[in-house]
Amino acid sequence: MEIGNGRHISFWYDKWSDKGIIAEVLGDRGMIGLGIRKEATLAEAALRFRRKRKHRLEVLNELERSLDTVRSLICNESEDISTWRGKMGYKPNFSTRETWDKLREVNEKQMWAKGVWFSMATPKFAFIVWLAMTNRLSTMDRIAKWSQGVDNVCVLCHTEAETRDHLFFKCSYSDQLWRYLVGGILGSSYTDSWTEIVQKTSGSTLDKKSLFC
Repeated sequence: MEIGNGRHISFWYDKWSDKGIIAEVLGDRGMIGLGIRKEATLAEAALRFRRKRKHRLEVLNELERSLDTVRSLICNESEDISTWRGKMGYKPNFSTRETWDKLREVNEKQMWAKGVWFSMATPKFAFIVWLAMTNRLSTMDRIAKWSQGVDNVCVLCHTEAETRDHLFFKCSYSDQLWRYLVGGILGSSYTDSWTEIVQKTSGSTLDKKSLFC
């Protein structure tokens, strides 16, 4: 926040001090200790007359000194300015992209990313494929880990345990569908191996049209 008249800055819930958000630093006990109401603006806290006293907690004394400094900075003619944290520090304009980049945890880009997220992808399908790539689908082998006694046998072929790799390509039922759908596209390079299929959809061995299909 850039302090102007202090009338639009919350003393407790806006970051006007280098200590951060005061409510998070002090909690409810801080409101009692400082004698500043919960809804107080920065202007009210700094300019309103109240008895100043010596506190047992040094952090409260530091805030009293901060208010003395703010009191001399407050200008009745200028407005407060909200600033947003971006890549290059704080600025007055809000950027959704920069805020998202700040909030999310950034990990190394996976080699299969462009096989999942691309311009013509259907969001619902892309999300399901992303879950499959990270092996987070509720397949029976995973369900059996948190629910004892469940039957983890594949409901399509009734022969093997239902895992991600089995359910999509190794199962005798799904293998028929997979072969019928992509057998002509892959030709002699047809495979039912999860690892090889991920490599094919992530690489450049197929032409653009075939890769999309």
